[in-house]
Amino acid sequence: MLVGLYTSRVVLDALGVTDYGIFNLVAGVVVIVNLLSSSLNSATSRFLTFSLGKGNNDELSLTFSVALYIHLGLSIIMLLIGETIGLWFVNTQLVIDGGRMTAANWAYQAALFSTFISISQVPYNATIISHERISIFAIFEIITTCLKLLIALLALQYNHDRLILYSILYAMVSILMMGCYRLYCIHNFKETHLRKIFERKLALRLLSFTGWNMFSHVGEATCKQGVSIILNRTFGTFINGAAGVALQVQAVLYGFIGNITTAFAPQIVKEYSQSNYSRVNQLIFTGTKLTSFLTLFVSVPVYICLEPLMSIWLKQVPEYSVAICRVLLIHNFVNAFNPMIVYAINATGKIRGRSLFSGIIYIANLVLAYIILVFTSYAPLVYLVFPLNSFLILIYNIFNYMKLEKSFPCYSFIRNVLIKTISVGFICIYICNLLSNVIILNALGGFIILLTSTTTIAILFYIAIITKAEKQLINAKIRAYKGSFRYKLHKE
Repeated sequence: MLVGLYTSRVVLDALGVTDYGIFNLVAGVVVIVNLLSSSLNSATSRFLTFSLGKGNNDELSLTFSVALYIHLGLSIIMLLIGETIGLWFVNTQLVIDGGRMTAANWAYQAALFSTFISISQVPYNATIISHERISIFAIFEIITTCLKLLIALLALQYNHDRLILYSILYAMVSILMMGCYRLYCIHNFKETHLRKIFERKLALRLLSFTGWNMFSHVGEATCKQGVSIILNRTFGTFINGAAGVALQVQAVLYGFIGNITTAFAPQIVKEYSQSNYSRVNQLIFTGTKLTSFLTLFVSVPVYICLEPLMSIWLKQVPEYSVAICRVLLIHNFVNAFNPMIVYAINATGKIRGRSLFSGIIYIANLVLAYIILVFTSYAPLVYLVFPLNSFLILIYNIFNYMKLEKSFPCYSFIRNVLIKTISVGFICIYICNLLSNVIILNALGGFIILLTSTTTIAILFYIAIITKAEKQLINAKIRAYKGSFRYKLHKE
């Protein structure tokens, strides 16, 4: 996480605010081309995990091969779309200084190639998730983060067009990591050995699930990139640089939480495939508590101390980046309640309602973002649509899953997890904000805020949110750790 944040500083220093904004803008256009990747990842992972849960190895092998053929075909289609419609859009519709158009095209081509790689890579990533090899993901993510820091440092030392060099090296990192993932999968999982067979019925089921899932991802990608584009056309590339910095902080902090939510996904699907619905409900409650707790734990001190942290982190803090980042941290917190419910809905295979509602909300709130910009001309306010999106989708998903699975205690989830956790967040921010008004936010002041926020969150969670059974488990773990520690001291 810290390496990722430092990498962002080096990249911003190497490229400058304008080129950093261009990189985020044109790479963001590829997000629209790349929207299938997330949809297919969810679909492939769900079907692979379901087969694993049933213990059907033949179905597992067949699912992987069909998924790989589909992804190879779609990656070629996406490349064609990117080289036609996408290329036209970058060169005619975005507000980019004429002198930087060549560099912008290099950045776009590199991002497009990385997208081609990532789509064809989906079945391998889904296989690792299905087998719950989360530690492998962690190792590869650390390697990827270190490589990104290395290429940022190389770009910093380059005396010519740094944006072009950085874009090319970024694509090369994608190729290298693709090779690492594939070699690991082929060596460890028999089902990743490609079979020369294409099961039409299975392909249609995969594509049907993907099609509905894609609708929500289309809406999300359109909303995110739509906001970037309307701000670009109003303020120019400097606002994309500011947003890029804020989005990087958000992505690094949420990525820390995302690794934990990913670990719950295969467990939820496997338990559902075995009709163990009470265990699914338990995983939803426990997983949501854990992700919301960790989100508050890492986000509250950053939210309160963001201005001095930005000044330390960056040599040049882009205008609006602090305000935008605070809104996105709120978005992270609201979004932390969503993943477990979504995994459970995906496990049922009945995702049409969820996807339709999500896609419509995203598109509607893009219109709202434009209205906010017209009436206020204040860029950070536009980003309020993101936490609003997540909250509306969360409420719908809770009631939708209750409709799909009658055993899910919907109102208990709202009362004992959602409302209580939001209350803890408000109380903690209120206390830390009062404290920040009476102390100087230097290194000592930041440590006091960190200590206050983490202690307050931990105590309030333990008292108000964690159940008696969970407390007994935590206490048992603490006693076991103490016993192990004392044994080591005695042995020494």
